[in-house]
Amino acid sequence: MTQRAQWLISKIAIWCGIFYGIFFIVFWYGFGHFWYPIQPWFSLEQITEWMDANRSFYIFGVAITMIGASFHIPWTAYVGLKMAEVEGKFPLLAVIQIIGGTLTVAVLSFPLGMWLAVSYFPDTSPEIMRTINGMSWLCFDMTYALTTVQNYAFGICFLMDKRPQPLFPRWIAWWSILAGTLYLLITGMAFTHSGLFCWYGALAYWIPYSPWIVWFMVASGYMIKDVNRQMRSEHAGVKETEMAYAAQKE
Repeated sequence: MTQRAQWLISKIAIWCGIFYGIFFIVFWYGFGHFWYPIQPWFSLEQITEWMDANRSFYIFGVAITMIGASFHIPWTAYVGLKMAEVEGKFPLLAVIQIIGGTLTVAVLSFPLGMWLAVSYFPDTSPEIMRTINGMSWLCFDMTYALTTVQNYAFGICFLMDKRPQPLFPRWIAWWSILAGTLYLLITGMAFTHSGLFCWYGALAYWIPYSPWIVWFMVASGYMIKDVNRQMRSEHAGVKETEMAYAAQKE
């Protein structure tokens, strides 16, 4: 494989991660109406009304999000390879990050399938809707530790990056650790049906996920910048070689 092909694949892998984030925002959050989902305190009548009002967009949004979840895999693999460059012969943190990222995709995909099942049959009873919806949220959120491990491995690795030109500034490594730590707030979801710790509450939904999104998108931007820098450096090196060869011929 040529160097140019490797750079192209690297860019695609990074952009896959960005598309992953966009898919969740546009299709899950937007079309799927998860900006205001079925609440744990909804009555059976409210659950039926919510689903009847949003069913078509809900099915479309969740189905497309299930496809988009796979975009996280190339991004995770690329980050793992960059971490292995930092670690050297024993890239344990890179392996942990790849496993954590891959399992994150799995535990996000299964709840999406259950959410889709909630709306698949129009005559599904609201009692079943409530139970499956609760299962989906608890699986979706309470498996956060897999992503926390991924964030910790990333942060620790790049805090130890002592190269003259590190891939990320140190604040991104610390931010990754912070994002992984804030997921601990989600634990409160298991003990309440309303308030700040329910699955739509500020401490279990908005605060834990927002720093992760910032970390993910900013890290992707730095990785694209790094690939572009390598391409410019290689291009400049080729030009210098060509100029030196031409000078020798003269």
